[in-house]
Amino acid sequence: MALIACPECGKEISNQAPACIHCGCPLAPRAPLDPNRFSVVLTACPEDSEGRYRVRKLAIHLEESVWEAVYAFLSQPAAERAPSTLQTHLTQKDAWALADTLRGAGAEVQVLDSTMPDIPQPHPFEGCRAMDFGKTVAAVILGVLAAQLILLPLALLLS
Repeated sequence: MALIACPECGKEISNQAPACIHCGCPLAPRAPLDPNRFSVVLTACPEDSEGRYRVRKLAIHLEESVWEAVYAFLSQPAAERAPSTLQTHLTQKDAWALADTLRGAGAEVQVLDSTMPDIPQPHPFEGCRAMDFGKTVAAVILGVLAAQLILLPLALLLS
C-alpha cells in the first residue's frame, strides 16, 4: 500500500482508498488487479551435494524454463549466486504451489507480487492452522488433565 496526496485537500491517503478519508473526495477507480501477477524467485539452494541433487531431481519434472533456471542457478559458484526468477505471470495459487514444491526439496524461494516487487509475499495459509474435531477434543481433554495435575496438589497444600 502506498500513500498518495488527495487531489482536493492534499492530505496523504492510501492509494487503495475509494475516497479521501479527510474530505470525502472520490478517487479515480482503479483497474482490477491482474490475477496472473505473481512470480517465483529462487534465492538459495542446499550447499551439500545431496541437497543440490534433490533440487535438480525435482526441477527436471517441472516446466523446461523452470528447470533451466534452476540448473543455471546451481551452476554458478555459491558465493556469486544472485536470485533467479523461475517463473512469472502466475496466479497466487500456482506460485505458492511451485514455491512449496521447491521448498520441499530444500530450496529457498520467494513469491513476489508484481504490484509490490520488492516485498516477498507471506504464505496465504501461514497462521491459519484450523483443528479438526478430534484434535479439538484431544486439546480440551489435555487441558483438563493438566489443570487437574496442577490444581490438585495445590489444593492439597493449601488445606
